[in-house]
Amino acid sequence: MRPRGERARADDLPVVAHPVGGQELCARVGILRAGNLVEVSSVDALRQMHTSELEIDFHGEPPDLDHVDGVGSVERTPNGLRVKLSGSPRGTLAAIRDADVTALRSQEASLEEIFLAYYGDTDGLRHDDDPS
Repeated sequence: MRPRGERARADDLPVVAHPVGGQELCARVGILRAGNLVEVSSVDALRQMHTSELEIDFHGEPPDLDHVDGVGSVERTPNGLRVKLSGSPRGTLAAIRDADVTALRSQEASLEEIFLAYYGDTDGLRHDDDPS
């Protein structure tokens, strides 16, 4: 590992066995699964491919977001809605444009959550990936 603040060279390749807080270290991230490289992408592009969550508080009745592009699930909260999104929030923001929104909170998936989504279970291998 390089001293803090020193930029990695183009031919440097950090290799780790698990996700780390490397957003500031790497321009691109590669994910290995069962010995195969299954994804190489920037951190921002990986986040766009995976879900994020919006919690939206409303004064009055919230709009119906069930059929908005990119919305995976909608859950009622005491003050509004919790919405799981994949990709851009553009459709959701357009759908709530005329509503009386009192608060809006967003949370992106962490690198660890994105990494674990490629594995789907706790041992890291699905039965169809088992080489034996």
